[in-house]
Amino acid sequence: RQADVAERLGKEVDRIDYEWGEAVKPGDVREALETGEYDAVGMVMNETSTGVRNPVEEIGELLGDYPETYFVVDAISCLGGDYVDIEAHNIDCIFTSTQKAFAMPPGLAVCTVSDAAYERELETDSASWYGGFQRCLDYYDRKGQTHSTPAIPLMLAYREQMKHMLEEGHEARDRRHREMAEYARGWAREHFDTFPEEGYESQTVTCVENTRDIDVAATVEAVSEEYDMVFSSGYGRLSEASFRIGHMGEHTVESIRALTDAIEDVAGL
Repeated sequence: RQADVAERLGKEVDRIDYEWGEAVKPGDVREALETGEYDAVGMVMNETSTGVRNPVEEIGELLGDYPETYFVVDAISCLGGDYVDIEAHNIDCIFTSTQKAFAMPPGLAVCTVSDAAYERELETDSASWYGGFQRCLDYYDRKGQTHSTPAIPLMLAYREQMKHMLEEGHEARDRRHREMAEYARGWAREHFDTFPEEGYESQTVTCVENTRDIDVAATVEAVSEEYDMVFSSGYGRLSEASFRIGHMGEHTVESIRALTDAIEDVAGL
């Protein structure tokens, strides 16, 4: 989507494509950067359709050798459930939304912007009224308010959730998500297999390869009706070849175990 948006804005974009389930390779990114042709590198940190967690830390480190190239990271499905040190890994802009690991309703976008990226935008005329950092910060500095009408109930909910997340602490929250992921992957490998390339598995969603050829759609529906629990079939062409278990937000190992017990019962594992 980053590539699509950039192209719609008239930017020249080169894509590094991989097969579903494969992670981005830092060597491929370095090879492209060595041409000296790029203003920015954009990537997805966590891919929910395949359960891949890309190595943003390694790519961020190599971008330290290219200070004029900005690093933009889509962390929509993991930020708040998978810790990344933004400054240490040279991330100029990382963005997420509230409906994933923040465990809130959808409706707010959240991002951080480096000083360097902000200074770059000051030199350009942003095509976006709502998305331009310059316009947002200008309104805030001059008037102490947002430049468009905010979703106030969501902002109040966001404030309360941030209090809760800070009370838990990022190390404890990261550890809880890691433990959920380890449990889900262990269960998947015991009964099926995991879909992503080994070593690049997501910390917030496990994509299970349907090696037993169960009826995924029927199992999803039965678990929902009989246990009032939800998991998802695979995405697109993987709809019956895989299924996905989310373990993010306020879930615990116990709640994920309850879900896998329900899947086992319904699927007769």
